[in-house]
Amino acid sequence: MRIISIAISVIVCFMFVNSCKQKASEFTFTPTGNDLKDGAILSKHYCGGCHKYPSPDILDKATWTNHALPSMAPKLQISVWGEAYFQKDLTTELSLENWNKIVSYYQTLAPDSLTTKRAHLKLNEDWAIFKFKQPKRDTTVKFTTMVSIDPSSSLIYTSDLMTNKLYEWDKNLDSKVIADLESPAVSFFYTKIPNGSSRALVSCIGTIENSDDSIGSIEEIVLNNATQKTTIASALPKPVYTISADFNKDKINDYLVCGLGGKTKGGLYLVKNNQDNKTEIINLKPGPGPTQLASGDFNQDGWTDFMALFSVGDERLTMYLNDQNGRFTSQTILRFNPANGSTSFQIIDFNKDGKLDIIYTNGFNFADSRILKPYHGLSIFINQGDFKFKRKYFYPINGCSKAVVSDFDNDGDYDIATIAFFADFVNKPSESFIYFEQNNPLSFKPHAIPVYKKGRWMCMDAGDIDKDGDMDIVLGNYSKGFINQKELKPFWDKQGSILVLENNSKHK
Repeated sequence: MRIISIAISVIVCFMFVNSCKQKASEFTFTPTGNDLKDGAILSKHYCGGCHKYPSPDILDKATWTNHALPSMAPKLQISVWGEAYFQKDLTTELSLENWNKIVSYYQTLAPDSLTTKRAHLKLNEDWAIFKFKQPKRDTTVKFTTMVSIDPSSSLIYTSDLMTNKLYEWDKNLDSKVIADLESPAVSFFYTKIPNGSSRALVSCIGTIENSDDSIGSIEEIVLNNATQKTTIASALPKPVYTISADFNKDKINDYLVCGLGGKTKGGLYLVKNNQDNKTEIINLKPGPGPTQLASGDFNQDGWTDFMALFSVGDERLTMYLNDQNGRFTSQTILRFNPANGSTSFQIIDFNKDGKLDIIYTNGFNFADSRILKPYHGLSIFINQGDFKFKRKYFYPINGCSKAVVSDFDNDGDYDIATIAFFADFVNKPSESFIYFEQNNPLSFKPHAIPVYKKGRWMCMDAGDIDKDGDMDIVLGNYSKGFINQKELKPFWDKQGSILVLENNSKHK
């Protein structure tokens, strides 16, 4: 068992100051005599100081009034009681009078409802290149929190909220328990060990609820011998993603962990492995929101950098460049509105021009604004050079939660598969899984694979499960809870743990 210590101080280049408090001391407000103009000025300072400025049209009037504004008020030292606001401390810079001008501004200019965005291409409801396989079912309700395909063995690994166990599935979709976990797993990161076996870094979330409880952990498991299990870090606030790399070139891999957290706790954690076999944990960016990571030598200087997606408050994709001295410098390359609901990203040279592009999804829809949003969906940001990215493709998908990129049909270009955990299950359930077949550059034929009655897909992975040379897909069914449409009556299968979409493209 490694000895774990927590660094109290944060390395210098990550001494981030709360931008709201910093700007507050520099801000002088002079009323214009027009409450609406005042509200615009005040909102751009106080709301735009902590995250991308939220224009009134990103939410409807009812959502602003009943959810978003009451959620925002306490962060500005304004108390909420029922439908009324009170000033906690009369000495704070933002007065109750000025807060009410902000409220009036959003309530006046917000639309009564959000306009539905029509997809530019109609969904084709067919099986495309796939056929489905399911394992034997039992009578228990399934809460699958993770699916992952080992690229070396092609075995499938899953975890379930109700059991806290790690399951291994063979090519016949027969499963067995290979390890007991501290809490449900939500992500896997594979590394190789000298004997050729795989080792997995397992992010155990602690609790799936919106909570600041620091009860999550990172486990390292040798998959062909799960008794070899090591706790890398514990007492973490909702760790949802972990990667491993040698950031300081000491020939020992370190770890990066996304601690999603809840309302106040969380952070982007660097877990440093030292030569004396001790582990030091540094919170590089304290606060809730880190969701996903990717590493690589982005500036091609021979040192490993990383990117991090943040999904709470200041939603953004930030690149951290290695300064070769054990520190990183940060540069935000994409920033989104605070209701965007960022869910995933993938870095890949999508148009094959030698520069890395970004595939991004947004659609988390169970926070303070549980309404269908026309800006949820799949986006492709093409690299313009010098870390500048421009969105060149968008397809609206309600509640889009993940995308996986691969050449699924083996025609030489990349295709995309998406899942939507918060799809519009009342009016458009087929959008819960879409296969985007690329026929020409950034031109797709979207296929709604008809699997929406077979489960509600929280997780997805792709790999060559049957070892026939093409990429298959496995979906994980989290079948109960998280209902955000009042009129929705769940209709999907609750007993199926996973669904495999077997790829037949090489036989076309």
